[in-house]
Amino acid sequence: MGCQRPERAVFHGILSFLGIRRLLPHFSRGCSPVFFKSSVHGLDAAKACQFGNFPDAQFFIQIFGGYINTTFGIYTMKEGERQTWLFRMYKRGKNLDALLYEHRLLLHARKNGFTFGAAPLINNLGQTYCQYNIRLQDQEEGFLFAVFNYVDGDVLYDWIPNWAEEGLADTTIRSAARCMAEFHSATVNFDPQGLHGDNIMDSEDSPCNELIHKFPDTLLGYQKAYREAGLDNVYTEYFDAVWPVFEKMCARAYIPPEDYGQMQMNPCHCDFHAGNFKYLPDGTICGSFDYDMAKYD
Repeated sequence: MGCQRPERAVFHGILSFLGIRRLLPHFSRGCSPVFFKSSVHGLDAAKACQFGNFPDAQFFIQIFGGYINTTFGIYTMKEGERQTWLFRMYKRGKNLDALLYEHRLLLHARKNGFTFGAAPLINNLGQTYCQYNIRLQDQEEGFLFAVFNYVDGDVLYDWIPNWAEEGLADTTIRSAARCMAEFHSATVNFDPQGLHGDNIMDSEDSPCNELIHKFPDTLLGYQKAYREAGLDNVYTEYFDAVWPVFEKMCARAYIPPEDYGQMQMNPCHCDFHAGNFKYLPDGTICGSFDYDMAKYD
């Protein structure tokens, strides 16, 4: 949240008003802390990654909205036809093994019929990523980059309409289920080779069932951190209000170990929510993204 993006200036103003800006340093470590001074510099980074298509690039623009990685849109021309790509700058300190897990998973899914997700391009060096150095103050630091094909549709960050309102279209629910079912079918034979995605909630690669089991205690930890910082406000009120709900939900979702051990192993998205879909005007889901946290579970 410490990244210098225009919409975050407003966000930081809200945080200051709520009296919790003192917590910002705890959330800023994962953000990409630097942005290209111009589209030319961004294009230089894309060309340095040797993905081949970008010498004919016509347009390069940052796409706002994400809170972990930084994404740019690139338009290229090939044989008179315009093509669209996503150029992703991964968060500071991104783990390379986690990146490779995500990329191999998406390529495997695409090869086996998954139509909802983007997949990384392979560059001239036979890799799906590159490292490009960016000067931060008085030193250079390497960041990981990748290029993905573009998935059509709108990013709305919520259901159509909001899930709490009446009128959520059947096509939205059905297409969301179809998206994940297709993903699971396309990755059933995937070999993680000992790798896993980012661990956002846990420092270890804990199984989903374990994360569910201890999430109420994780939430209590957030409550404690806010209160010890002297920040009794809408956030602590929110934690107080939702904790009993989450405790009940997690207790119902938890699978007994003897049953869990007999279940089929398969890649899981692990960040499956309305904001990680792309939508058609009628509410049908036509794409999904953000597989950074995917697990083999």
